[in-house]
Amino acid sequence: MRVRHSHGESYFLAFNMLVARYRRRYGGYLVHFGLVLLAVGVIGSNFFQVERDAVLKPGQSLSVAGYQLTFLGNIAYTTPGMDAVNSQLQIWQDGRLLRYIYPGRQFYQNFDNQPTSQISITTFGLTDVYVFLADWQGATSATIRVFINPLTPLVWLGGLLMLVGGIICWWPERRRLRVPVKETYTAGAVLANKGNGDRSVGEGTLVVARIGDVERTDLASTAHKNAASEVLLSHRQDTAATEEESTA
Repeated sequence: MRVRHSHGESYFLAFNMLVARYRRRYGGYLVHFGLVLLAVGVIGSNFFQVERDAVLKPGQSLSVAGYQLTFLGNIAYTTPGMDAVNSQLQIWQDGRLLRYIYPGRQFYQNFDNQPTSQISITTFGLTDVYVFLADWQGATSATIRVFINPLTPLVWLGGLLMLVGGIICWWPERRRLRVPVKETYTAGAVLANKGNGDRSVGEGTLVVARIGDVERTDLASTAHKNAASEVLLSHRQDTAATEEESTA
C-alpha cells in the first residue's frame, strides 16, 4: 500500500485495490476479528454485569457502577386502546447530567393481564445501561431495576464485521470476457544474401485479451512446433524454386 501511495495513489485507493486483489484473505481477517470482538462482548456482558434494585421516591437516587439515577416521578396517561405509566429519571455521571430516560409499562384494554414493558436502553461508550420499571405506587413511588452491561456494543460491532467480511469473501469476482484467440507470427527481415539464402524467422506469440487488463502468454510447445515446421517447409520450397531458376 505504501508503494502505491508513493506512486501518487491515495491511501484509500491503494487499500481498496489491495483488498480487491486479495479479497478472500482480507475478508477472512475481518471475519475472524469480528468473531473475537463478539466473543469479548459476550464474555464482558455476562461476567461483568451489575444489577441493582431500589424503591425510589421523587428526588431520591440510586448509584450503580459509577452511574447515578435520580427519580423524578411517574407519569400516567391513556391513549385509545391502551393505558400506560412511565417513570421519569435522570442519569448522572461524575456530576454531569447525561440524559433523561422514561422506562414504563403498557396495558392494552383487551389484554389486561398481559402488560408490556418499555425498557430504557442507553449506550455510553462501551457500556449499555438497561432501566426497567418493576412496580409503582401512584405518582410518587417506583421500584426501579437497573442492569449495567459492559462491552455489549462489541457484540453488535463484531457481528457487523463478520457480515461485511463474509460479503467481501463471497462476493462474485468480475467475469472475464475472452475474445477469439489471435495468432500472430513475425516472419522477420529476409536477408538478401543470395550466396547462402539465409532467412531469419521470428518467434510467434499468442495474445489473449480480457476486460480490465491484457495477458500475454507464450505459445504452447505443440503449436509453436507446428508453426515452425510450416515456416521451414515454406523456406525449403522457396530455396528449391530459387535453385531451379539458377540451374535453368
